[in-house]
Amino acid sequence: MGTTEHLCNFVAKTTFDDIPSAVVHEAKRLILDTLGCALGGYSTDRGQIGIKVAKELGGNPKSSIVGCGIKTSPPNAAYVNSSMGNILDYDETYLNLGHYACPVVFSALSVGEELKCSGRDFITAVVIGYDVTARIANSTGYLSSRVERGKLVRRPVSGLSYQTVGAAASVGKTLGLGAEQLAHAFGLAAHFGPSPTLAKWTSYPKSLPMIKYGDSGWLALGGVMASLLTQGGYTAYPSILDGDDGFWRMYGGAECDFDIMCRKLGQEWWILHASYKPWPSCRYTHHALTALTKILDKEAIRREKISKIAVKGGMTWLPMFSDQDPKTIQNAQFSLPYAVSMVVFDIKPGPLWCHPEVMNNPEFKAFRKKVILESDPEFIDAFIEQITGTPPKFIKRVPVTVTVITEDGEFSESVEYATGDPDSWAPREFAITDEGLAKKFKINATNVLGCSSSGKDRIDEIVRVVNRLEEVSNLADLAELLSAL
Repeated sequence: MGTTEHLCNFVAKTTFDDIPSAVVHEAKRLILDTLGCALGGYSTDRGQIGIKVAKELGGNPKSSIVGCGIKTSPPNAAYVNSSMGNILDYDETYLNLGHYACPVVFSALSVGEELKCSGRDFITAVVIGYDVTARIANSTGYLSSRVERGKLVRRPVSGLSYQTVGAAASVGKTLGLGAEQLAHAFGLAAHFGPSPTLAKWTSYPKSLPMIKYGDSGWLALGGVMASLLTQGGYTAYPSILDGDDGFWRMYGGAECDFDIMCRKLGQEWWILHASYKPWPSCRYTHHALTALTKILDKEAIRREKISKIAVKGGMTWLPMFSDQDPKTIQNAQFSLPYAVSMVVFDIKPGPLWCHPEVMNNPEFKAFRKKVILESDPEFIDAFIEQITGTPPKFIKRVPVTVTVITEDGEFSESVEYATGDPDSWAPREFAITDEGLAKKFKINATNVLGCSSSGKDRIDEIVRVVNRLEEVSNLADLAELLSAL
């Protein structure tokens, strides 16, 4: 049996009852967090552009755009919602590599709402779609860099277009496609996958564009279209993940471990390895922010007495992380000096971090000049060890030391993990609780649903519904709650 066939059989045969309770619980956490991230990105320029275009396109009004209640076609809704979910860079991260939840969640939601699927169906589709995405990623490992003669070298071609296949798996499960149909849906999804532009992104233009390293909305749209077309009889390459000329070469992989792609199907669930973000910025800034908050929680430091904050280690060799004067929302999301200033000035994490008045605040801008980044050979060694080690070849440990220098002395903390990392591979102290994720959701949802008593009641009800999602008989009820008042 080929790799594609093996995965498609798994997707077709797996039912809700096959999924362990711990995985169901994690799926509900992932869904709540992802819905909140989309509500958080709703009011941004990029979010409003997507909504405007969807309105102009029209389409059969069967699926909702979260936050406004506009109904459009399932592909349009999947595009806009998934795009909004990634705008703040607040969505989950899989093994410090990529964001897999938005395309999987919103592609299944758009089709599931139209079909009036149950919450159990939705959970099953999300778990399976996430697992397929992660397994394809596992097979090719860390893509953006390689090791040559003991040094890190950026790959000229790399991308995350394999996520479209995970979205197709999610939608295919929702539609009830059989294994043979799913194989064609996978082939179509790979064909629809966006260009591998990750290397272009990391070359760091001074003004980073809205599209960032890829369009999460397009990943969802491709998955929806692939499965809908396949349902109608469209055919593609039914063995797209197999062989030396498989999809892995097309998105920039240097090698493919076919065994790990299919190993322990239905036994090891990769959704359990996802991290959740406490701050709306690139995950590689979070290790330093974790160390910084440990210092600020322990020491009574007055920010006006801080003369310098030194960050040693982490992804400091990429210029975008040391930008002290970011010009766009996207630049701010990758600027560690910007994120540090937000934490020091106690700006509530969420949509507020990307408001123009916050970005252009003179006091905040002046403080960013005090944040200095320094490369650390220890991190480089750890990075190389992990991307050349045992599959999946991703980064779990990110050694970082933060030193806050003040008039009253110096205070340092070192970490290897970040707040939000799961206890499946990090110490339990770093995990975010259910209550923590609910609090994050409420901050994001208030951005759209408001802070009136009726808005708060609706937000609380969304949390309750997602927490008991397996009892929901009609997914359209959840979509209705996610509309603005």
